[in-house]
Amino acid sequence: MGVNEKMSAEEKKEEFLAWYKKPEPYEGVPVPKPPEPGGTKAAPWCDYAYKEWVIFEKQKIPDWWWKTDEEIEAETTWSEEEQLFMERCMLKIHENVAKQKMTPMDRWWSTVYGIERDRCFLWPGSMGLINISSRILDSFGVVMKAADLARYPKLALMSQFLAPSRFDTDAIFGNKTTYGEAEYGGKVYQKEQAALISKTAGAQEYGFYDPVVRFRTSPFLSFKMPDPTIGGYGQQLWWIKTAKEYLRKGGLWGVMPYLTNACLGPIGTTAYALGPASGLREFALLYKKRPDWIHAAMREVLRFEIEHGKRIRNAGTDIILLCDGHCQVGPSVLRDVVQYHVELCKQAHYPPGGMMVTAGDFTDYIDIMAQAHGKYAYYFGSDFTYPIDHAVKKSREYGLAFHLAADWDLAKAGTKDVIYQYQKARLTACGGLETKYVELGPVDYWIPMENYDYFWGATRKYGSYPKGYEQP
Repeated sequence: MGVNEKMSAEEKKEEFLAWYKKPEPYEGVPVPKPPEPGGTKAAPWCDYAYKEWVIFEKQKIPDWWWKTDEEIEAETTWSEEEQLFMERCMLKIHENVAKQKMTPMDRWWSTVYGIERDRCFLWPGSMGLINISSRILDSFGVVMKAADLARYPKLALMSQFLAPSRFDTDAIFGNKTTYGEAEYGGKVYQKEQAALISKTAGAQEYGFYDPVVRFRTSPFLSFKMPDPTIGGYGQQLWWIKTAKEYLRKGGLWGVMPYLTNACLGPIGTTAYALGPASGLREFALLYKKRPDWIHAAMREVLRFEIEHGKRIRNAGTDIILLCDGHCQVGPSVLRDVVQYHVELCKQAHYPPGGMMVTAGDFTDYIDIMAQAHGKYAYYFGSDFTYPIDHAVKKSREYGLAFHLAADWDLAKAGTKDVIYQYQKARLTACGGLETKYVELGPVDYWIPMENYDYFWGATRKYGSYPKGYEQP
């Protein structure tokens, strides 16, 4: 008998595996790239993945945040694979548009001006938020993170193009990575999968730190106004300019609109500059004690808001979203401060005018806003807590286009039949062809991809108008 025949099964197994040397336990290796200032690595061995950033204007950390759009452009190169990705997205958009009666751009302006159109405009509102747009880059696999899109503006732009390609919606939506918390001098944190979280605000960092607002001296005597070309604002300007160049190259200029988020307006921006994430509390407290200080702050904020709005328009965006805390300050306060929102719409957004978008029940506020703005606003919006019948009534009364964000809990947990019935009821209540309704869609990180398909499919089915626009 041979040697191998005398070996037991266990001995044969050991001989077979003898060639394999078990590796030593992995304890990490020296990383050639040191951690970036202000960042916490996702793991010791990561060179590019971070789980948290500290963003602080006083120390200019992290370095990559405090760059202008021109500096971002100078540092950005596109690989052949990335350019291929962008071209494939635009080819898919062409394919989607070719199946429709109207182009998305025509559908938008037909909606807001009350011209005959083929169906409801599909505004993919959630896909512009970096914590949600990160999901579309990995097929909703919870792999890519919001912190990655904030760190690499090119990733965010790629996700913006992918959303209308995948879901056949009507706009490329560039939201924003900031509401000005860091740019106004505050100390904020960018978590791995969240928007910026404000720890201290600009007014507090510049000598006005007191959580109960003891009114010793005006915090606005040395108030720091941000540069509208750096930080998250610089990223946004770079998105617009780069997106428009790609749309021009791909023959989609004037076909697929680029929609930019210019939020927040004067109320919310003042609140973020005054206090941390619950800044509207500080806004209300300060208004109660010293309304003159609130007006002083809002006048300064308005200067920045007008400059920011003009730069967005000049960069080439097609549609500007403008939201604010209209429903969060009370009707009497809103009547007193609405003048700043009107002036912003007049100076930076007219024509066609600005938007009056908020969250919550708009019932007690829409008349104040619409009557104050007149021709300087053409659109209003809120969420599903605002009754549809009241929104339709005010849309017709003032001739305004409008949207109501959908119930995201229902969109997240509902079955296909539930979502279809929900959208059928909503779109029927919105009045059909004769109203200027825009479908914003649901906004929630945990909505499954198939539920987005159900939602937009239901909107196309029940939001199409057979007697609407016909191409000549």
